[in-house]
Amino acid sequence: MGEVDGETQLQELLRRPPADVATWVVQQAQALSSGEPVEQLQIFQVAGALSAVPVEQKQELMKSAISGFGQLPADQRVEALRFAVNTAVAGSSNASNATGRADPVMQNVGKLLKEAKIDKLPPAEKQQLAQEIQQDAAQLVQPQQILEVVAELKPEEREHVTEALIEAKLVNEEQKAVLEQAMRPGGYADKLAAALKLWAMVEEYSAVLLALPFLELLMALMFGGQSCPSGLSAWLRADAISAVVMVGGVWLCSSQLEPVLQHVRQDPVGVGQQWQQNQNLPLQQRLEMLVPGVGIFAYQLSAIGAVIAVVFLAFGLANTLVGLMELLGTVIVGCSISVAIISMCFLAVRCATVVGILAAAKIVLTEIQVMSLDGYTSEDPLLRGDVFERNPMQP
Repeated sequence: MGEVDGETQLQELLRRPPADVATWVVQQAQALSSGEPVEQLQIFQVAGALSAVPVEQKQELMKSAISGFGQLPADQRVEALRFAVNTAVAGSSNASNATGRADPVMQNVGKLLKEAKIDKLPPAEKQQLAQEIQQDAAQLVQPQQILEVVAELKPEEREHVTEALIEAKLVNEEQKAVLEQAMRPGGYADKLAAALKLWAMVEEYSAVLLALPFLELLMALMFGGQSCPSGLSAWLRADAISAVVMVGGVWLCSSQLEPVLQHVRQDPVGVGQQWQQNQNLPLQQRLEMLVPGVGIFAYQLSAIGAVIAVVFLAFGLANTLVGLMELLGTVIVGCSISVAIISMCFLAVRCATVVGILAAAKIVLTEIQVMSLDGYTSEDPLLRGDVFERNPMQP
């Protein structure tokens, strides 16, 4: 912003988009944590100007910063949450510190509050600001936005997240056990982060994954006429056709479920809660209520596409064994070198697919076994906003 007075900086912040305001707050928080003299920071100048503006502008700035949190990149959200947690921990330590020495970060925060004259605000205005912060945080900061960044925190930092959120009244006391379960290493937050990363990777390379079957079909048509007594060229054509049909099934399924997938990605916790709340309704009604505007016909078409994709995926994987046998047969009866090389490449892709499916199956089975040993029932109270329900037979 340059060397300008606090009033000018404040008015500029009020005009900027929420994401820019949140980014600025994170940058200033990092400077506070680094030990820079707070009096030299822009946030100190803005705090001084904030004390003189009407309460409506204070609320507007806070709302902008809170709503911008969800628009920040993951690394900046991590820094914002880390600063909030560490500040809360430092404040608790200072309250119980017999020496009376304040943490440097808390000293800087105290100077900011003093400069903003928070202690001199009328009680009614203080209450109004506090309610505004709590309401905005509850409405604008989604639970999954917090859980996504928890995976990047250190184990000792995670321990303080639940307490900080409860003390700020962003999370109910009844949900403490849920958050503790979700934020432990290997818990829901880590699984959610891993799923989102995998989803992002699939989206990034989706064009390549979809192009491979058509490339294989093109290669099969171009080189299929070459001499290959072992039958490897016939395998290549069959494998290419099955892969293209499988991609067609995937396209049909994904095109029909695109609105549902986007909705789940934006609010996985909310979708899970809604699904659990409607569990007593017929399946058709539950599906139609899940995402507004998506009818049962879309789910039926997506199911057809999924069945086609699974059937031809299974056929392709089984056909991999045939391809391997045909490849071994080329040693005896021979085959065109170009057909052999191309077939080897796509056989490698098929083998990698088999390994990936087996690895995914192992992860799923391991998770089921862990939940079974821990005594969790099939109805997940995390999605209900409740603590995990334990089997009453378990101690």
